[in-house]
Amino acid sequence: MTPAHTARTTLAAVIAATLALGVFAALYRGPLGVHAASSAVADHSDGQSLKALLTGPLSAASLQSRPAQVSEGAPTRLLSPCRSNRSAQSVKVSIKQQHLWACHRAHLVMSTPVTTGRSQPGDATPRGTFAVEARVANTTLRPANGNKVHVTYWIPFSHNIYGFHDAPWQSMPYGSSRYRTEGSIGCVHVPLNALRDLFNWVKPGTAVEIS
Repeated sequence: MTPAHTARTTLAAVIAATLALGVFAALYRGPLGVHAASSAVADHSDGQSLKALLTGPLSAASLQSRPAQVSEGAPTRLLSPCRSNRSAQSVKVSIKQQHLWACHRAHLVMSTPVTTGRSQPGDATPRGTFAVEARVANTTLRPANGNKVHVTYWIPFSHNIYGFHDAPWQSMPYGSSRYRTEGSIGCVHVPLNALRDLFNWVKPGTAVEIS
């Protein structure tokens, strides 16, 4: 075999290997990309696209049939507890992680840091399973310490004593571990933008789980 023939044979082998590698890469990416995209919008009870439900505009007519928008900053890196949720509407709060998730069955529809009650006796946020009792806008709260505070949104979940509300007086960041000494006196403080979405999404009877 001449040197020229050997060179042509080697070049042909390299070209064939390169083409095969390109076909393999395309096949490898294609099905995975299609699967990921389709699974992200599948399995919703009313047949609507989950992507549309999470990003579409909110309206009074649609709030009863679809979850609210994710509203508070970048998506959380915490593990969502919605995976095991079976309720049509459920609000879950982790005191340890100082975080709130709103779930539509297994789908996460809202995620935000929060501030719960201080660790001292009598100020801790109660743990357990509760339910939204009402939705009240622009009201004055009268906590047990005798203060009067105006809030934009009030969502009580335990005997109209404990609930979700905004706290414009709070100076520390939401989600901070400083809640142990600087937190609420039992309620769950929620950033105003996130609370607005939560207020529009929940209804009396919505499950609230605090752990």
